Amino acid sequence: LVHGHYSYSAIIAYFAHSKKTIASLMVGDIDPQTQNIILRKIALFFSNYIWSKTIVKSERMKKMIPNSTVIPNGINFDIFKFIDKKTAIKKVGFKKRVNIIFLAQQPEKHTWKNLGLAKKAVKLLNNKDVELHVLKDIPQKELYYYYCAADLMLQTSSLEGSPNIIKEAMACNCPIVTTDCGDSKKNVESTEGCYIISFDVNDIVEKIKLALAFGKRTKGRKDIRHLESKNISQKVIKLYKSVLEK
Repeated sequence: LVHGHYSYSAIIAYFAHSKKTIASLMVGDIDPQTQNIILRKIALFFSNYIWSKTIVKSERMKKMIPNSTVIPNGINFDIFKFIDKKTAIKKVGFKKRVNIIFLAQQPEKHTWKNLGLAKKAVKLLNNKDVELHVLKDIPQKELYYYYCAADLMLQTSSLEGSPNIIKEAMACNCPIVTTDCGDSKKNVESTEGCYIISFDVNDIVEKIKLALAFGKRTKGRKDIRHLESKNISQKVIKLYKSVLEK
């Protein structure tokens, strides 16, 4: 059995060996917003007729591929951990009294991250004590310092599968303000100190104010314990066994 991550890898894996193939698809493989129509059609064809099983990251993705299995990415709780806020701030060097973090690789290229909307909302707060930190290329093992130092994490994406940053922030008990993208709402809606926003900048401003007024760490780590890597890995192993037993 070969497990290919992303459609390209899984397609190549199928042609490169004569055994069974499982594909893990990300939202960019199949969502119409990516505008990669050819890749989307090929991925849908392989999911329906070629691959033994297809894994997707959220229920929204499953609606695009009904015969798929939903298994979100897990979070390593040993890496993403909760530490004292003052210790974290000293490590990352934040200077302002209030710090908001925005995480994305190549946000200028990936327009669905809506970095401009996040910047506009923070500017409308009109508070000189608030700073928005756009974080890129931070080593994974150092990210928890930023989640623990931040007063909140802001996500304004219109397109996601199962964003890891939401789960990472939850594991660090960081307050979150996020759009209803991927499975973000499902993961944060029961956690006090986390808020769902629309794409209306005034709504974002108001939810940021609520998150800042919350003024403490969340219980996110407890609320997403079921998404810890060791729990997710068991679901993947179970799927492997079901394919191999056929």
